[in-house]
Amino acid sequence: MRLLAALMAVAVLVRAEVTFLETFDAGWEDRWVVSSAVEDQGAVVVRTPAESGGDVNALIFTEKAKHYALAAPFPAPVGLNTHDFTFQYEVKLTEGLECGGAYVKLLTAEDGLDLAALGADTGYTIMFGPDRCGATNKVHMILRLVNPLTGEMDEHHLTDPPAARLDSVVHLYTATLRRDNTVTDAVDGEVEREGSLRE
Repeated sequence: MRLLAALMAVAVLVRAEVTFLETFDAGWEDRWVVSSAVEDQGAVVVRTPAESGGDVNALIFTEKAKHYALAAPFPAPVGLNTHDFTFQYEVKLTEGLECGGAYVKLLTAEDGLDLAALGADTGYTIMFGPDRCGATNKVHMILRLVNPLTGEMDEHHLTDPPAARLDSVVHLYTATLRRDNTVTDAVDGEVEREGSLRE
């Protein structure tokens, strides 16, 4: 399955404060917008710990080989140049991952952004999370930034990304971008990759 979700079971930390935390408790449907622009979209449900056998509510993508696009806004845009930024979410691949992604896109705050029209071409600043298809098996970390010389949007991919966890256990994926232009990619609290954003 390919996820086009903007956020999923996410905690974002800025200045050691939680800026956004989604637990998918009562009323989650009022906080999230399901895109009407994605063809062949699968059904999404939330299951309680009693229903899912987990410890927390779980957002479930119920159908194989479908696309999913839903988004929830942060209370305010987050500037990546003013504070360290940590983004994390949990993924459980109950039936593995044959060809698709369980990654999340943090959308670029732009005038006219319409979450109901969210699709593959919607601008994002960070794409992060597991992806597998054929020989590809990696934890994406892609940053889209404006090139100060050309004014064009450039994509910067993490070189030598770690492998995605493809078992049916819950895994915590964490990306941290720091003001000193370093980045850390961690899975289950273990740093997998770190280095300079300039490299």
